[in-house]
Amino acid sequence: MPNRGKEQKQKVNSGAKRPMKIHSIAALPDGRDFVGGFEVAAQRYEFKYSPVKAEVTDKKLVLTGKMTITDPAGRPHSRDGVRAILASTQGGLGSPPRFYPVHGSSGPSTSGRPVDISDHRLPATDNTKDAAFCGVMYFRLEGLEGPGVGAPADLSHTQLNARLFPVEELGRKFHSVYSRLVAALNGGEGESADDLVQGLNDLMREGSLAIALPERGWPLFELGPPDAAPGR
Repeated sequence: MPNRGKEQKQKVNSGAKRPMKIHSIAALPDGRDFVGGFEVAAQRYEFKYSPVKAEVTDKKLVLTGKMTITDPAGRPHSRDGVRAILASTQGGLGSPPRFYPVHGSSGPSTSGRPVDISDHRLPATDNTKDAAFCGVMYFRLEGLEGPGVGAPADLSHTQLNARLFPVEELGRKFHSVYSRLVAALNGGEGESADDLVQGLNDLMREGSLAIALPERGWPLFELGPPDAAPGR
């Protein structure tokens, strides 16, 4: 009997030390990065996921990059090689992202045009056909298991909910390519998923896209090294 009581006490103590499980974290785009925060024990932790590589495995988009978690004291904790596997998506409502070309792509004539959603006779739903775009991407994170991630929590297989609402130019380019890649992976006609993955990797490589000045009448961006941009 005493041994059994000791066993039960050890089990209770072991359970008490189990870290809090974080099931999902929400993020917004910031250039190529996804940024957000979460709370553990009433303490705020900020994070930034920075993809450096995109690929398609088993018809699913897989990103690989660095996760940096900043603790309440302002100390950053980084881990490389964190994978984000696209599990599902949600369509967007309103004007689709402006089309940005990648190698081998051509855009639909309606892409980037404002969409009229002012008819209130029917409830507003996700855009369809040429006006459809991706509003949210849900990723399953791998590589955050174990201690040393920067937060006293269990982040194994945590879901990253990335709402695609960019407010700057680079983020809008990513939004355009992510949306078209999701369509291509779901059987959409037109653009090649391989071309779009290459476009993502080009965007992720700093300096591989030279942004030209639209007011000078040049394309919004061109493939090539920075010194190849017109006007430089």
